[in-house]
Amino acid sequence: MKTFNGAVVALTGAGSGIGRALAVEFASRGCDLALRDVDDAGLGTTREMLSAHRRVRTAHVDVADLEDMTRWRGTKLFMPMFAREPEANIVTISSLFGLIAPPLQIGYAASKFAVRGFAESLRHELGSTSVRMTTVHPGGVSPARYFAVLRPLLDPEKGNLRARRARHNVPSLQARLLRPILRAVIRRDLKANSHSLDAYVAAVRRGFELGAKAIPTARDIKIVPIETDDVRGEWLIRRDVEVSDRAILYIHGGGMIACRPPQYRSLTFPLARRTGVPVFSLNYRLAPEHPYPAALDDALAAYAALRRRIPAAGIVLAGDSAGGNLALATLLALREREGIAAPVAGVIAISPWTDLLGTGASIVANEHTEDLIVRPTTPGVTNANAYAPEALWGDPLVSPLYGDYTGAPPLLAFASRSEMLLDDSRALVARYRAQGGIATLVQGEELPHDWPVFAMLPEARAAHRTMADFVARILSPAAVEMGTSQRITTTAR
Repeated sequence: MKTFNGAVVALTGAGSGIGRALAVEFASRGCDLALRDVDDAGLGTTREMLSAHRRVRTAHVDVADLEDMTRWRGTKLFMPMFAREPEANIVTISSLFGLIAPPLQIGYAASKFAVRGFAESLRHELGSTSVRMTTVHPGGVSPARYFAVLRPLLDPEKGNLRARRARHNVPSLQARLLRPILRAVIRRDLKANSHSLDAYVAAVRRGFELGAKAIPTARDIKIVPIETDDVRGEWLIRRDVEVSDRAILYIHGGGMIACRPPQYRSLTFPLARRTGVPVFSLNYRLAPEHPYPAALDDALAAYAALRRRIPAAGIVLAGDSAGGNLALATLLALREREGIAAPVAGVIAISPWTDLLGTGASIVANEHTEDLIVRPTTPGVTNANAYAPEALWGDPLVSPLYGDYTGAPPLLAFASRSEMLLDDSRALVARYRAQGGIATLVQGEELPHDWPVFAMLPEARAAHRTMADFVARILSPAAVEMGTSQRITTTAR
């Protein structure tokens, strides 16, 4: 049995039921206990049961009493301690009564739902820390049921819940809840408005506006808007970063027809936070008002502005979906126009749209599992039609899948096995490798298109860590020095 000698466990609801059972269990494993409950008599009984256990503290707390909760401050009281611990856990447990409202228990059920909402909010807030947040709803009040769910957390040799999910490729609860919502709200609206290009474009833009409202602010990130004659966008810089000779040029998605940088802060915030590298999120011109090559020209102008103060080996190109297309097209255009094999340190492409010809089998095979993208039902009503003439769809600067990547910098790509654009990523990585490039493809199981953008998903946070590791590796001092010398040599020829 795993022991936790010296560990501190704070338990609310310790005066009866599962709270008392957990107190006894944790005491048997050597934990120091801080027990809270509104039931003083029940709390006293629990204390008596633990009389042989010296390190026990009890206190009266009524979660329905605002003054009482303000005085105690609940979880916030322990947050600084949690943040310093390498393996801190917050576990929220609810019984069956958290899911239904039995007679005379409506208030109790409502409080359970409030706790669940608080737990999800806290999970999002702690996403960038080492604190793990677990919400348990086993559906009954039997202590045995709870321990069956908690045992993986208590006994690491049996694997924690996250590890088991990862090992068996099981999507998180958040992902399983998000996907039907995306289908019901966003994808349904796109299908209903696919009869004309104007209606379709409006529906796509409406969907992004809706999603932007759920993005929280980030106090640790400084936002600096930029608007010049040829470059528009915003810098996202971690507040403890003063000066940097490195940058990530981020190009957002939106099917070439929608979105703006603030709507992608769910990704650019964690990218700036985890890497410590300033992120410039480009506000490029959108189709159909500004068709190809307007967006690509804007990306090239942003790159040129960065190069005035940052070496090529200090820049990372990144983008998602249509933005992944533009990031790759920017790489190809720079290689062609400047004669530099590696004009950037590396590229991150998230669910990139690389083939406007739509030759990938997943376009049809994954239509029934797709959560966002829709197949056209009316000729000419597609993102590709809005972006470029059909005669250009095979051009590598329009469809980067067909580009030459010989000698190109490292590529990190992400895709979901259930999305329609899966083969766009697989074919790109295969071509990259066949031409001698270093390419990594991270494939998510049962996740939506562009899943690293949805910051509330545990899978997205894992993707952010992978991106940060990639950026740290290709922007290491040694890598930047090597890339700069290679650039000079190439230019000299």
